[in-house]
Amino acid sequence: NNILTFHYHSREQIHYRIPSLRTINSIFPFELEKVKISNDTLVINNRKWTVGRRIQRENEIEPVVDESEVSIFLGAQRAPTRRLNLSFDDVFEQLFDAYIRNETVVKGTLTLVSIPAFLKKKNSDELKIKVANLELTTERGSTEDYEQLRRFIDLKTLRSVMMIENSAANNVSSMLEKPEIKTCEKLTLTLLSPSIDPLFRLRNQHLWLHNSQLSIDDLDKLVENWIITDREIGTRFSLYQTQYIDVDSIFERLKQRFEAIESKHPEHHYYTDGVTIKMGDDRRLVIFAEYVGDSDVTYPFNHDPWVFEMEVMANASANGIVESDEAV
Repeated sequence: NNILTFHYHSREQIHYRIPSLRTINSIFPFELEKVKISNDTLVINNRKWTVGRRIQRENEIEPVVDESEVSIFLGAQRAPTRRLNLSFDDVFEQLFDAYIRNETVVKGTLTLVSIPAFLKKKNSDELKIKVANLELTTERGSTEDYEQLRRFIDLKTLRSVMMIENSAANNVSSMLEKPEIKTCEKLTLTLLSPSIDPLFRLRNQHLWLHNSQLSIDDLDKLVENWIITDREIGTRFSLYQTQYIDVDSIFERLKQRFEAIESKHPEHHYYTDGVTIKMGDDRRLVIFAEYVGDSDVTYPFNHDPWVFEMEVMANASANGIVESDEAV
């Protein structure tokens, strides 16, 4: 069998038990489901390593120099802590290099919490990771951390980005200006105090907003921006809302501001009717509400039960949208 087709656990066993294949095994990259990186922790699939400097005991006379401890977890099970006569950075780098190699594929999600020090010194010409889904927790310094990480990502493979803002003081606007974030197929944002201006410049096929504080005036401006910038058919925006009255008030504003027409769409099952705004001869902006309850709850979101949706669709004659006065 081709060694590339083996699961990474099998590849580990080859390394330990078949010395003659160690060299060739070390050449080929892994294909991983999940990777999570912080300044002291590496998670590969369901295995987690936490690296720390060994703490000097009270009865030790000599200072602890270049000694580290590694805690290993496999799911809920914890292995005995290993002590190594190596520096913290050396241990973490060797661990990282054993699993994250040039051309490594992350099929699920790569999550960046913070950047390890050794990675800042690594040559990006020798390491490119193929990542489809990227999750960024925007802690203090996260902009600089992402600048370091993006050097190692094959940006051509990036399809989805999730950004979670954990500090209102941390401005993520500069990260939203990155071409790969502005144009990835799906961008999911949890912003504590979002500014509407950066959202105007995003060109994602589907933009999700969670737990944001956008006002009706902000949404009004966003709708206007989508109309005047002639967004492509298929472009979509989703925003969680607490209750239906929040969505209904948006509909009323759009009727007044843009002469939106009440409409139904046969492809979506939602509790309320929506509204449609004409964008041109070939497309319309269809806006509706959907009740999702707890059905789509996934970490780290505790989202609200209503979703305000808008999508650029082909005109009524092409896509079957039925205006309310035409409905039987």
